[in-house]
Amino acid sequence: MSVASASALQQIWGLGPHTSEHAVQLLRRFPHLRISSGKRTILQNARAGGVRNSFHLRGRAIDVIGLEAELRAAADLARELRVGQRCTGPEEVLLERMGQSGQHLHLAW
Repeated sequence: MSVASASALQQIWGLGPHTSEHAVQLLRRFPHLRISSGKRTILQNARAGGVRNSFHLRGRAIDVIGLEAELRAAADLARELRVGQRCTGPEEVLLERMGQSGQHLHLAW
């Protein structure tokens, strides 16, 4: 299965251009990971337990699901990955609920 393009991720998940470029790079390296959340409405964010000023509300965050080892490796890559000259890397890299139901990697740029 091929990785979606940045423009497809912008359409499907409502991600901004910079965030979608990061997501594409990450998914190319870890094709078994799947995005479970992208841009959210205020209601969706509240239902997901998101914070009031969540990066998800602005299309600047994704949650990714998969096996724990891959999530941990993807978190390491996300901290190092730069997609442009002025890119300073992620704002947030959070491994959440590891080893539990609902484990995921939250990333925001």
